[in-house]
Amino acid sequence: MSSSPVPVPVAYKPLRELKTSPIKPHTLNNNDPRRQGEINLKPRATLDRPLQGQSSMGTTVLVDFNTFIEDLLPPVPTRQLALPPKRLQDAQRTLNTLFISDFDQKNKHRPLVPNEDPIAEAVVRVINAVGLPNGYEAKLSRYKADSSDRSRAKVDAALYPKGYGPLDDRPNWTHARFYIEFKKGLTEHDPWNDDDGDSPETDRASREKVRAQLIAYAHNTFLYQHRNWLYSLFIIGDHFRAARWDRSGVIVSRKVDYAQNTKAFLQLLWRFALLDDGQQGLDPTATLIHEEEVAFEVMDTLALPNPAGDVDHLASTEAPSSNAPNTEAADATAVNVPHDPSWSAVYLSDPPGPPSELPADSIAPTLDSGEGEEGRRTRSATKAETSQKRSDPDLETVEKIEGDSRVFTYVRDRFRESLAPGWPRYKLRVGEDKRVFLVGKPVFFSSSMFGRATRGYVAVDARTRRFVFLKDSWRPFYEGVEPEGTYLAMFENVEDMIVPALLCHGDVEKQQAYTAIYEGSPQRRARERERRAAQAQKQAAASDGALLRQDSMGRKKRSRENGDEDGPSEDEASGQALQTNPAETNAKLRHHIHYRIAVKDVCLPFDCFRSTKELIRLVFECIRTHAQAYEKFRILHRDISAGNVLILPRLSVDKKGNEIVIWHGVLTDWELAKAVCKEDDEKARQPERTGTWQFMSVASVAQQWEVPITVADELESFFHVMLFYAVRYLPHTITNVPNFIIDYFDTFKLDGAGDRYCSLEKRVAMRHATIEHTNGTLSFLKTTREPGNPLNQLIVTLLSVFKARYAVLAHEGKLGDLLLDAKYPSSASIKEDDVESGSDSESDSESELEPELNGIFKGHRSWLVVRPLLPATVEIPTLATRVTASLLDAHDEVLTYFTNTLRVKRKDWIHTEALGIDQLEGYEPRLVIIAASPAKGTTTGHGSSHRGTTRRSAKRRKTESGGPTRAVPLIRAGTDSVLTFKDRKGKGRRG
Repeated sequence: MSSSPVPVPVAYKPLRELKTSPIKPHTLNNNDPRRQGEINLKPRATLDRPLQGQSSMGTTVLVDFNTFIEDLLPPVPTRQLALPPKRLQDAQRTLNTLFISDFDQKNKHRPLVPNEDPIAEAVVRVINAVGLPNGYEAKLSRYKADSSDRSRAKVDAALYPKGYGPLDDRPNWTHARFYIEFKKGLTEHDPWNDDDGDSPETDRASREKVRAQLIAYAHNTFLYQHRNWLYSLFIIGDHFRAARWDRSGVIVSRKVDYAQNTKAFLQLLWRFALLDDGQQGLDPTATLIHEEEVAFEVMDTLALPNPAGDVDHLASTEAPSSNAPNTEAADATAVNVPHDPSWSAVYLSDPPGPPSELPADSIAPTLDSGEGEEGRRTRSATKAETSQKRSDPDLETVEKIEGDSRVFTYVRDRFRESLAPGWPRYKLRVGEDKRVFLVGKPVFFSSSMFGRATRGYVAVDARTRRFVFLKDSWRPFYEGVEPEGTYLAMFENVEDMIVPALLCHGDVEKQQAYTAIYEGSPQRRARERERRAAQAQKQAAASDGALLRQDSMGRKKRSRENGDEDGPSEDEASGQALQTNPAETNAKLRHHIHYRIAVKDVCLPFDCFRSTKELIRLVFECIRTHAQAYEKFRILHRDISAGNVLILPRLSVDKKGNEIVIWHGVLTDWELAKAVCKEDDEKARQPERTGTWQFMSVASVAQQWEVPITVADELESFFHVMLFYAVRYLPHTITNVPNFIIDYFDTFKLDGAGDRYCSLEKRVAMRHATIEHTNGTLSFLKTTREPGNPLNQLIVTLLSVFKARYAVLAHEGKLGDLLLDAKYPSSASIKEDDVESGSDSESDSESELEPELNGIFKGHRSWLVVRPLLPATVEIPTLATRVTASLLDAHDEVLTYFTNTLRVKRKDWIHTEALGIDQLEGYEPRLVIIAASPAKGTTTGHGSSHRGTTRRSAKRRKTESGGPTRAVPLIRAGTDSVLTFKDRKGKGRRG
């Protein structure tokens, strides 16, 4: 049997002016605040699901049901699809009785519309009565959530393998193979529109809510299981839709009446039950670990605390106390230390003592010293118990390696936390040699169903029993987009570069997200054109008005779909489809390939820094790594953000021979990195890229389509990252940190063309070298609340350089008038004509978020204020200004600013420790993100890649051009901060 061909990266053909792939800020991948480091936002379905729904517009491919069966399910011999005749008849009778009051021809015009509960009970009863192959059974789980599931999702039902169905009416996300959701048979509950093959996702509130619910269930299934794709069933009244989900989108069938087509309905389930695990979408390189297996016991053993061999990462460190500044020796070892990490062992360089060796038959690396009699008894008992279990070839031997086997306590603690009750454990295989790693619950995961879907694990290398960090993701699969491991291998052993040490990596067995491939296939597109042509002929031939009707103006309109109470949208009623631009035609859904990487280092989150000086030094080391990548390899990281900087503790030896712990700043997540080209050769490699726009420079957000990211942009991003952490953990003059973070980082401006810009606070900071908020200018203090924190001088110096850069950019006209003079007008300059009463505004009465959104504006006037910027005044930059701006073309000067700050007198660092608490408590940006999301119908479709344009958004832009930009007051009283977005024509939208 010939193997499948090696996947070939997609060649993306952008518009000529598209120099870099744009970030779409409204998508959950780019807007999720949980990507900004360790931010504890509890799952809330009323907030998370709308974000899922809004950010996934344009990810659906609509097909006929027969096409779904033929194209997306493996063929099954006809004889195996023969349903038992008697059971089929019983099923038809049960379902018909459910929807027709009397099974008689004269009563067929009086159908019943039962609620979803009797539908669910009848359908599940029918499925189980048929007797699916291989013992599959349907189980209800409507009212109780899995105890391990923080999202508290309660899918109505699912198919389970024999013996794995839930017994307590709770969904078993680990074993659910095919989820089923039920809704009452009304159009308002149907998230897709069968009449629009290009944009089947309706934006009506009630229907969008259901689609977000279905996405959430798919996301949860992928989270608990390792899957390449997932099949599901959506039942709405007496119709059903089949769906196939993967990381690039969802393929959905058009509705089929299962009461009238019971055989087709049951054959779908029958066919699914005949598929093997891989055909059902389970990843063959991920093996579920059962409790009775050796690997399960190995993980439990390794999770046990080991006081004799574990090292406290907080002990004997160089972190200064208020009365004992750090020593020169410690400072000397903090810089220019060779980076030779070893498997989450604790040394940067070779340890002073001999390496400890692990016996080949040992389950876990343990140190004999200090173990004691109790420890030896426990180890013997464990070995005896393990010998009674069946053997595991992946764990039979332990590879001997050089180096200190001790482990920092935080590493083992995080691994222990990953072995959470109710969460499955897996073996994952990585790289060409399929190296085996043991993992539990991910320490972080993407909140989005579609996209890279990154999951991170503190894992155990089965070969060595060492802790490592493993990342599982679906990387963009385009020409010129290299996997992260390629860069880490390139950076290995480079002096002054502190990056995770690569262990192994590789694409996972040619696994690609198929939806994007299928959507772009010539066969599918040709078939869709034929279907549309046939439908157009049918409509043209219809003379009785069943499909078309005319209004009093003589214009043709599409009939409401099945009595849609919301009526047709503006786009559906227009009768004309706008021509898409070339980028839309070429982009479509994003292509992804499954990828895993394992690195030897398990790091600390960046918010663990303990003092102002340590924060500055950690950021300094990240910038120095960035400088080395640029100077030696001409590579830019292109995603500098709070979540992509980490802390790597390492043991070292000071000048006196004492063992000390030093924390190093690590720049990680290089998968969006890119080699610098000549500007004429620069072009986008993919239709969009995932990134953290909150930390992007003002310039790159404003002109990301036409101008490539530069060193100056990346240096500005480092500044925003440092500010983000400093404001959260250091004393300062801002009284409300959550509001400041929302105003500075999360707020954006949307202009009349649909383009987004950074917040006004961030633009003011860059343009005028001052960070202002409600109660004045930001200044960092000492823990005694006295002035004198050395961080202030560093910020002032950096802002002066950024100001010079933006003065030059403003003079050159590269950012447009909007960014030339970023400051608020006085309240006296707001005219009465700029005030619009809120009494006439229309809001979506069906939205469950309405009470919370109303709470955003509590205490404010009930009108929306037009906040025009003052007329721009452009001064010609002096030679000194231009020279200052040019300092950002390289790293040297910025690194010098950091070095000079770190060298201030020791007494100046006294009382500059971190507060030990996160001042971000109460931070809830999801409401603001939802409030500021694009107007209904303007979210990004699968065809968009240029400035967020879609067929629908282009239509809205055409009808709304020249309309005002609205500014919405945010949560707190007394602030002049605004969040701006474009109004829909004819509607004064709140939030």
